[in-house]
Amino acid sequence: MAVEENLLLKTKRLYLRPLRLDDWPSVQQIGGHPLVAPMLTSTGTPWPKAPVQGWIRARQYRGKPGFCAAVVMPERAVIGVAGLRPNSADDPCSCAYL
Repeated sequence: MAVEENLLLKTKRLYLRPLRLDDWPSVQQIGGHPLVAPMLTSTGTPWPKAPVQGWIRARQYRGKPGFCAAVVMPERAVIGVAGLRPNSADDPCSCAYL
């Protein structure tokens, strides 16, 4: 089993799973939105396909903080992205979402 297959959190209303390259249209729509993109340092508007896919590749789950997960509602596309990244020894992790 690949490391990325180990990430799956489910609730009654949604689940978190690893981001996949084919999630790019939803990620592009959310992160490239004119009201969202200015608040993020790693996206833009417009946000073309290749940079979105590069963003996803850089944030794939590898078994430790420094990844993003797709927030998915059953029967729907990706509705958001949640991330966990390392900080320092005094402040080990940050959580972000879009």
